Amino acid sequence: MGAFDRDRRTHRNIQSLNPSTRDVQAWTYKCEQIPHNIVLVDTPSFHTGHVFDAESIMRKWIQASRFSKCGRSGILYLHNLAGNPDERGLLIQEHLDTFAETFPRGCSVPGRVYVVPTMDRGLIPGSRIFQRHYPRLQTAMHSLHTKWNASMFRQNFRDEPEIAYNAVRNLMQDIAGV
Repeated sequence: MGAFDRDRRTHRNIQSLNPSTRDVQAWTYKCEQIPHNIVLVDTPSFHTGHVFDAESIMRKWIQASRFSKCGRSGILYLHNLAGNPDERGLLIQEHLDTFAETFPRGCSVPGRVYVVPTMDRGLIPGSRIFQRHYPRLQTAMHSLHTKWNASMFRQNFRDEPEIAYNAVRNLMQDIAGV
């Protein structure tokens, strides 16, 4: 993917995403093979029980950045396997629907969603929690695929830059139709 492949250092410097983040952060990249800029956006999580309004934060960011239309787009959704994917505040479908509703009319629903299973430092692969939540996340993917063209990334993420890079690269290639 051109400049994206050559400069992985930029992506390695982005800190681990925090589900209690209160603001939107965006990074713009220009790739040689893609005519438009790529904007990588880290957003607050919706429906987390935190006292701040993530939807309002997103709408303000969209208005401030004069975001009126989008071409090809995708979502890299990080789901911590320590949390039960069936729990109300963690329902991926609910998060994606809320995310789509924050954008102005004329913006397309993202054409691709990659759900990346993440493991915080306390979760051990093969543990009881992991064995319970991973299959539930896989089951949730079946219902998400029809509406969101969603699939689950094959690797679990635990702050490894190479896995993060692969997830982003695969999402971008799918969006670009490569």
